[in-house]
This record gives sequence, C-alpha cells and structure tokens, in this order.
Amino acid sequence: MQEPITIGQLAKSVGVADSTIRYYEREGLLHPAGRSPGNYRVYGPEAQDRLTFIRAAQAAGFELADIKSMLAFQDGHVTPCAEVRDLVRTRLGNVRVQLGKLRHVEHVLVEFERACERRPRAKACPVLETLSPPARRRTRAR
Repeated sequence: MQEPITIGQLAKSVGVADSTIRYYEREGLLHPAGRSPGNYRVYGPEAQDRLTFIRAAQAAGFELADIKSMLAFQDGHVTPCAEVRDLVRTRLGNVRVQLGKLRHVEHVLVEFERACERRPRAKACPVLETLSPPARRRTRAR
C-alpha cells in the first residue's frame, strides 16, 4: 500500500496547480483521503487516477458537469454506457454548433482579408467601415 501524498505532491504528479485540486474538491469531483497530523490534506493513490481522468475528460471537450456525471457512474461500479454515450452525443452536438460558428467566422475573416487586399492603402479601411454602424459610416464618408 502506498503512503498518502500531499496536495502539492499530487498536483506535481499530474501537472496541475494546487488551486486546481482545491477547485475540483469544491465542485465535488475529488476528495482527500484524510488529514495529516499537521492537518494537511492527504490523498491516496486513487486520487492521482481520478485527477488524470478529470484532465483527460476535459481535454476531450467534456465540461465539469459531464465529468461529474461520469465519475458518479464510475463510482457506482456500473458501466452505464448508454448514459455516457448520451453525454458524448450532447457534447458532440455542442462542438458541431461551435464548429459551424467558427466556420462562419473564418469565412468573414477571409472576406475581410480579401477586401483589404483589393482596397488601396490611401482609402478608408473596408473592415472598419463594415464593422461600424451605418450612421458612423455616413459621417466618415463626408
């Protein structure tokens, strides 16, 4: 059996800040195994695995609420694949919406770039003109 480790040792082993671990504790994602005689938080070996799981799930695009649900499934010692699949599908749908928005932003920026390339430098900036409210555009044109 491994000796309990401090919050600093746990943070260093996974590559996060101590404050991140404290935040995860406040959110109910991670729990210390107990306290040392000096009243410091101590963690068992399962804490490193749990923290690694949280970070990997975040890197995969899951939000903390999703991760909390997945950890609850995992803690229940049940493999609720249907529930996890639903979380994945919901998150995937959100990512696809974000990608659509990013494609639109990309299109707008490409058009702005082309407008800048077509307009001589002595003229007003087409990007600033496009983004300005109509009333402001009229006063600049005079």
